[in-house]
Amino acid sequence: KGSFTSADKDGKGCFEAADGTTLFMDELGVAPLSLQTMLLTVLETGIYKKVGDDKEHHVDVRFIFATNADIQRMLREGSLRSDFYYRIYDNVIHMPPLRSRREDIRGMVLSYLEKESVLISEDAIERLQEYDWPGNIRELENSIERACVLGKPALIQTEDLRINSNASSVQKNDTQDSFDEIADEIANPADGD
Repeated sequence: KGSFTSADKDGKGCFEAADGTTLFMDELGVAPLSLQTMLLTVLETGIYKKVGDDKEHHVDVRFIFATNADIQRMLREGSLRSDFYYRIYDNVIHMPPLRSRREDIRGMVLSYLEKESVLISEDAIERLQEYDWPGNIRELENSIERACVLGKPALIQTEDLRINSNASSVQKNDTQDSFDEIADEIANPADGD
């Protein structure tokens, strides 16, 4: 019997299942320090322990981490371990917010709707491109899904889009996009780094 509810058989965890492949870990910004410590050990040694097991296991996994959190703030506040940060931020891919890539919206929407066998009017596409998308792609996907469910199924019109137009005027705050800061730091290291 295992150390947690329903642990009556030996199942594969995410490390074991990803052995020899890539493991995508989203929302790094909410990872507790204890998880960061464990991930750092796996990154550096490839060794991990299963829950409730004292035996060490080896894994060969490539990690991809994603976050929309302000990494520099997390480092300052101590909610992100600096040794973990320096271990994982060697190849940063900056993904600008959707509001900076309005030209991509049409293709994303049409791709999603093709799977649903639903069409969308040109006016609705234009409305989607005008909106600032503070929730980025997730908000876009949810809006399209909602329009498919609540609208006229064969053709989405502008009135089927329940977009909060008040949220479209997102103000840029003092905090720079964390990925921009990281990319700049890598491209222009300070003296002594």
